Amino acid sequence: MVKWADVLAIMEQKMASGKPKPFDVSWLSYDKNRKTQGEKKELRNAVLVGIRQRHRIVNVSPYGLPNQVIPIHWDLILWINDKPAS
Repeated sequence: MVKWADVLAIMEQKMASGKPKPFDVSWLSYDKNRKTQGEKKELRNAVLVGIRQRHRIVNVSPYGLPNQVIPIHWDLILWINDKPAS
């Protein structure tokens, strides 16, 4: 299992060119307003866009598409690079 600090370190990695290094992530969706859980979602070749510490949200986007931001609550992350997250 990968601890949260290690998950964050994987997400923050950079390539030699200085661009963010892509990673694979899967998580559970959840609608806070309706209080319903959704389905398991997966994104291959994601990059970290930003972190909102106060709300425990990481914003990711598909590699090469920085305008498509997907917010993920970090407690709902299941896998990162095919390793279970805790």
